[in-house]
Amino acid sequence: MFYADTGRCGAPIGSKGGIEYVGADHVVFASDSPFADSPEAVGMMDNLGLDEGDKEKIFRTNAERLMKMSFA
Repeated sequence: MFYADTGRCGAPIGSKGGIEYVGADHVVFASDSPFADSPEAVGMMDNLGLDEGDKEKIFRTNAERLMKMSFA
């Protein structure tokens, strides 16, 4: 049950590698600062070439599952 966080990494190659290593089902976005304004980090994620389902997991549903909460 290992989860990686990619929100503040900032390096596309590191984020892409981490997602490929642990899988999109075990990556969350900005878990340490979920309410921070981070347009650069969001932009970096948008440019990784992930499909919409994997982006939705990383941006929201993985955290919901992990914390047993709903953010919708």
